[in-house]
Amino acid sequence: MTAEELRTLQLIELELLLEIDRICRKNGITYILLGGTLLGAVRHKGFIPWDDDADICMTYDQYEKLTDAFKKDLDTSRFIFSDVNHTDGYRFGYGKLYRKDTVFIRRGREDLPYFQGVFADIIPFVYFSNTKIVRFFQYYRFLLIQKTAYSPIGAKMEKKFFIRTIYKILSKINVKHIRNVFTKSISSANRKPSSIIQSPAFLSYKKGYGPFNNFFADPGWFSCRDCDFEGFPLMCTEAVSEMCSHSFGPNYMTPVFRPQMDLASFKLLPRKQVVDEINAYKRKY
Repeated sequence: MTAEELRTLQLIELELLLEIDRICRKNGITYILLGGTLLGAVRHKGFIPWDDDADICMTYDQYEKLTDAFKKDLDTSRFIFSDVNHTDGYRFGYGKLYRKDTVFIRRGREDLPYFQGVFADIIPFVYFSNTKIVRFFQYYRFLLIQKTAYSPIGAKMEKKFFIRTIYKILSKINVKHIRNVFTKSISSANRKPSSIIQSPAFLSYKKGYGPFNNFFADPGWFSCRDCDFEGFPLMCTEAVSEMCSHSFGPNYMTPVFRPQMDLASFKLLPRKQVVDEINAYKRKY
C-alpha cells in the first residue's frame, strides 16, 4: 500500500469513527478510543502515520445499546455493521463497522462468508471475577471460545503443524454453537461487576497474558472526555496516561513502527469522495 493509499484508508476509517460517534452522542452512549487509535490521539492528534486500523471499546452494556441504535440510526447507504448476533457466519467476539463499496480482506480470511471492507473495530469489555479461581475458569473458557472462533483462519495461517492440526479439528464446530456459548459466557461474566475488566476476544496463552497478571484493565478507565482526533472531538479515557502505559509501556510517547496488516486484496474509495463525506460531519459538531 502506497503512502497515498494509506492516507485514504485512514480517512475512510475516520469516516467510520465519526459515524459511530454521531450515533453514540445521539443516544447517550459512551465509548473510548483504544490501542493505537488512542495513542495516535495522544501523540499525533490523529492517526499514527503508519497505522492502518481504527479501534474503539466500551463496556458491554453500552455495546448492546449501540447495536440497538445501529438498527434505527445507522446510515445503511454507506455502512454495514457485523457481529455474531447480526451476521451469519461471523466468528469474532467484537463488532465491526464496515464502509460499503470498499474491499479490505486480510490474508487467510478470503473465504469468510460475509462482506469485508474497510472497517473500524468496536470492542466490548466484560467484567472478570475478583475471585482468582473463578477468574481462572472465565479466562480459559473465553480463550477456548476465541481460538475455536478463529480456527478456520488458524487452520490456514498457523505455521506450527501441531497447532494447525488443532485448529483444523476446532474448525469443524458449528459457528452457531460457538455463538451460543459465547453469549451465555458474556451474560454470566456481567452478572456481577468487579474491579477488573477486559475484552474476552483478545485473550492469549502467551507470556504477559493470563488470569493472574496486570493484563486486565480498570473499569474506571471508561470514564471519558473529548479529545482531538483529526480535528474532531472523539471520546477517550480520562486516564490517558494509565491506559497508554498499560498498553504500550511507560515510553509510549516514543514512536515504534508496526507493520501493516497482511492483505489478500483491498479497494478504496476515491479520496475526494471521502473528504467530502468527512466535511459533511463537520457541520454536525
